[in-house]
Amino acid sequence: SMTGALAWIARWIASKPLSAGLEGACAAIRGGPRLPKLKAGMDLVLIGDLEREWIARETALKLQETSYLPARAYGLEEFLHGPRVSTGPNTLVVAFSEDSEPRWKDLRDYLHIVQARLLEADCAGVAPEGRWLAQLFWGQRLALEACRALGTDADSLRTDDPRYKKARTELDL
Repeated sequence: SMTGALAWIARWIASKPLSAGLEGACAAIRGGPRLPKLKAGMDLVLIGDLEREWIARETALKLQETSYLPARAYGLEEFLHGPRVSTGPNTLVVAFSEDSEPRWKDLRDYLHIVQARLLEADCAGVAPEGRWLAQLFWGQRLALEACRALGTDADSLRTDDPRYKKARTELDL
């Protein structure tokens, strides 16, 4: 995940619009939509398109590693192809979206009909060149807030539970 972020940042060398986007994302590090209240056992789905797909996947991974929430991540088209049928009234879908992608309307309409909750991490106040990075920052904050809400230690790798501690010390995974 860090390597992916660094690769994107490396693309900004000598690009004034992308450098400005990075500066905008950093300036809005606390921006984005209000963080949702997450609780144990909830059905959480994260979706992104293009570079935002890896943001959804990274955020899901951080949620699983730090707060132990079972979070599923998909690309937009992948989700619309089939996994959409696993969502319903008890699902929170977090969308790392971009207004220019027309398929988001299809997703919004579908989720409305099946009564799944949708939260768009659009970070609209940031220039398009830096919006994906602002969404990544927002996803990291979401994972941290989940830890606080659930009382988990983001750095323990669940070793506070004897079963997971034993698995970590006895197995070479």
